[in-house]
Amino acid sequence: MTSYMYHNNVKVFDYPKFAEPFKDAIRANAERIAKENGVEIEFIRKSGVRKESIVSEKIKQPGRSPGH
Repeated sequence: MTSYMYHNNVKVFDYPKFAEPFKDAIRANAERIAKENGVEIEFIRKSGVRKESIVSEKIKQPGRSPGH
C-alpha cells in the first residue's frame, strides 16, 4: 500500500480522504448484499469488544449457521 500511495502521490496524512470513496462503496455494497439476503448488519464501534465472541453468540441463535 505504501508503494501504491507513493507512486500516486498520496501523502500518509491524506489517506483517510483518499480511502473514503472506497470505504463508502464497500459499505454500500455490504448493506445491499445483507438486505438482499435478509441479514442485519450490527455495527460495533466499542474498543475492547471481542467481535469473535459476538459472532459466535449470533451463530448459536436458532436458524443461524456460518455462511448462511
